Amino acid sequence: MDSIRAPRWTSRGPRSEAETTSAAAGRGARLARLLVALGVAAVVFAAALVAMAIRTDHVDDAGVLAAVVVVVGLSFVGVGIYAWWRRPENRFGALMVGAGFAWFVEGLTLSNVPLIFSIGGWLSALYLAVTVHLLLAFPTGRLESRADRRLTAAAYFTAIVGLLLAGVFTQPSLDGGCDGCPDNALMIVHSKAASSVFDVLSSLGGLVIFALVARVMWKRWRGGAARQRRALAPVLVAGVIAGCALVVVFAADTAGLDPVHQIAELATILALAAVPWCFLVGLARSAVTRGETVGDLIARLRAGLQPRELRDVLAGALGDESVQVAYWIPEAGHYVDERGRELRLPAEGDGRAVTPVELDGLPVGAIVHDAAGVDEPELVRAIADGAALAFQREGLEAELRVKVEELSASRARIVEAGYTAARRLERDLHDGAQQRLVSLALALRMAENRIEDDPVEGRRMVAAAREELGLAIDELRDFARGLHPGLLSTRGLDAALGALATRASLPVEVRGRVNERLPEGVESATYFVVSEALTNVAKYAEAESALVTVARGNGALVVEVTDDGRGGADPSKGSGLSGLSDRVAALHGRFEVESAPGGGTTVRATIPLTAVRPSSS
Repeated sequence: MDSIRAPRWTSRGPRSEAETTSAAAGRGARLARLLVALGVAAVVFAAALVAMAIRTDHVDDAGVLAAVVVVVGLSFVGVGIYAWWRRPENRFGALMVGAGFAWFVEGLTLSNVPLIFSIGGWLSALYLAVTVHLLLAFPTGRLESRADRRLTAAAYFTAIVGLLLAGVFTQPSLDGGCDGCPDNALMIVHSKAASSVFDVLSSLGGLVIFALVARVMWKRWRGGAARQRRALAPVLVAGVIAGCALVVVFAADTAGLDPVHQIAELATILALAAVPWCFLVGLARSAVTRGETVGDLIARLRAGLQPRELRDVLAGALGDESVQVAYWIPEAGHYVDERGRELRLPAEGDGRAVTPVELDGLPVGAIVHDAAGVDEPELVRAIADGAALAFQREGLEAELRVKVEELSASRARIVEAGYTAARRLERDLHDGAQQRLVSLALALRMAENRIEDDPVEGRRMVAAAREELGLAIDELRDFARGLHPGLLSTRGLDAALGALATRASLPVEVRGRVNERLPEGVESATYFVVSEALTNVAKYAEAESALVTVARGNGALVVEVTDDGRGGADPSKGSGLSGLSDRVAALHGRFEVESAPGGGTTVRATIPLTAVRPSSS
């Protein structure tokens, strides 16, 4: 799913605007050449049919037949080319072009050349199969269900294979009804009985297929949205009328009712001829509907929205209650929903579609809607453009809610961490230095009592007490270093990081130097990020080495700790990383952890150098 500007990915990263524009221009030029070629081919085909009609010697009223075929065929091709150009992603235009050429193929029966005449007779019902395809694929141009695909395949099978089986046993000049017709070049064995059987089977198959198509179209009509029914009704009505007329044609042909057959055939031709023009009417009504919908939307947005009301307004404009809104948060690099929670856009093929929303060429959000809405992409696109300002406004509010929630959670964690650290310090002092000092006090009292009676023993006890005092001082010094390392205060960040690398239990390389004193908060946060990260590497990573990188750029200090261990670190599961995130966030910095299983771990902190005042040292 495009994430709007940012998500235009290629194998080498995001595509630039120039690349995207160039690619679109290339596709448009290729499509234009294809459509021009199809238009020229249709005109040439129509001219050839007119020439055949002039020269034919076996068809009465050949001019009328040629005129009907040419007008209907060119109508389908012309409207199909227009629809294809308007909506390249919609296959319906291509299907209409195919229907136009299928009509031209039927006109080949005007030819006096046996092979051309035979091909025309064999494929004379191809336009009916394409009509079924058009109806079932309307309006997206795609057969959405397995049942639709099977029904369409049955229509093509009946129109092509059924008539071929009848044709291999047919000789028009011998079977009656076409005394001057050329010989059937496809005939293998002449058998009027076999030809009649396959002809009846094809007619019955056509009856069943069109009955099923009518049932499908009726169900779709009932289940469609009011806006869609209003915009698409002309095509559906013309298609249904043509289908019903075809059923009558097949029935009359099977029963031998010639007058009924002729009337129904005329009705079928008129209905099918109206289909492309009805499609144009549908496009026009769709454009009017789009204008009204977008106008209402903009008026509603100008009137002002209550917080989190944008989703309801978009749902009403699109006629889709399943609509979701997603706001793009540049700083976080992902989408969030109305409550500020991270939102992953749906993948293609699960019945959902994503329309990006941009403002001044920058992503501000996305509309997640029913995939059926892509049959009117201009409407969805216009609604997205009209709502861009509202997306930006509500996106800022969502981002603010994210920051407030993060701040509240961070404060709660900091308070809890403070309590935990205080309890741990109290416990460590009680079990360590405090016990040593108590023991020291007892030893000094005993030495005081023995010093007069046994000076040698008293001096020995005083020496032992002095040694115990040294150990207590060392422990207290270690505690103080844990609270704030003295080396960091006296010699700066470079020396402190070097000391951390030296004391680590595995080889650690430090790259980059600061070479100056930084704000005290920046130095402290950087030191503890590296210290905690190296501690985690030693405890959990099973790594052989680590690398610490320090660099300055864009007014910030960036520090990274990378190891070659087993990866899989999760800040949400403790290990001190969540505390580091809070420490960095308090300085308006960004804390990131990249840790794919088996690929090592990278801990990165980006801390603005202007976030706090510089140290006075």
